[in-house]
Amino acid sequence: MEFNDVLYGRRSIRKYDDKLVSEELVREVLQAAVMAPSGTNQQPWYFCAVMSKEKRSDYLGYMEETYIKFRPKLEQVFNNPEAVKVAGSFITSLGNAPVIILAFLLKEELNEDITSILGVAAAVENLVLAAYDKGLGTCVMTAPSEAGLSDRIKENFAPAKGNFLCAITLGYPAQVPKANRRKEGRFDIV
Repeated sequence: MEFNDVLYGRRSIRKYDDKLVSEELVREVLQAAVMAPSGTNQQPWYFCAVMSKEKRSDYLGYMEETYIKFRPKLEQVFNNPEAVKVAGSFITSLGNAPVIILAFLLKEELNEDITSILGVAAAVENLVLAAYDKGLGTCVMTAPSEAGLSDRIKENFAPAKGNFLCAITLGYPAQVPKANRRKEGRFDIV
């Protein structure tokens, strides 16, 4: 696939096929993630791929609580009960994604400075682009962090590996949504 096809074709996927993703393919997208650039070569990321039924079920338990705590924000942002319902359905089921990748800021001693956070964000972007290139879909979610569940997720999935930042659903897409219109005035050349 051409690089521009990856950039312009990738979408956030919220519904996945039942087809399982091989551990080898998960390793490939994780390897792409850790090839990201990072300020002063900190490499401040840590990823945990949740694939077992037991651990996936554990994580889905956090998503039920996430929706309860995050719902007021969804209501404010969408101002549309049907959109809130759709978002809630995805949050609580993760669209049946067979893999959930948890991203952590490994370098806790850096106090989540902008350099470290941007490094993790770059790694997450590498991951979602590599996944799309391999025929997989993803959706990046920060709702659990915003709902205040970071510490509990960290303790259950990656104790001593840093602060939980976001989750990325991963699987074979059951749908391909249309591209959202890009907002005007988001860059300038001077």
